[in-house]
Amino acid sequence: AEFFHPVEYLFASSLPMFLGPFLLRSHIKTFWIWLVIRLTEGIDGHSGYDFWFMPFRYFPFRPGANVHDYHHSHNVGNYGSFFTFWDRICGTNLSYADYLALCPAKSELAQTKSE
Repeated sequence: AEFFHPVEYLFASSLPMFLGPFLLRSHIKTFWIWLVIRLTEGIDGHSGYDFWFMPFRYFPFRPGANVHDYHHSHNVGNYGSFFTFWDRICGTNLSYADYLALCPAKSELAQTKSE
C-alpha cells in the first residue's frame, strides 16, 4: 500500500506475512501458496468490488469489499477485511451499522451479500 508509513508497512504488513512461514520453517511451495492466498485476499478486500469468482466471499465471516470500503471512505471502524468478528467483538463496526441504517440501498446490498 502506497499510503503506509515505512514502519507501519514493516510491522503491519511485511512481518505478519513472512514471520509465520519463517518461524514454522514452511516448505517453499507452501510459502508461495500462502503468499498467493494472502495477496489475493488483500486485493479482493481492497478492490472495491465483490467479484463473484473470489473464493473468499463464500466464507460466512467474510462480508465482502463493501464493508472494508467503508473503513477507507470514512476512516473509522471495520478494520478487518477478513476476520470481521473482531469488529463485532470490539464494537468497531457500530458506525457502519448506523451508516447502513441511513442508506437503505446500501443496507439492501449488505443484506443480500450476507444471505
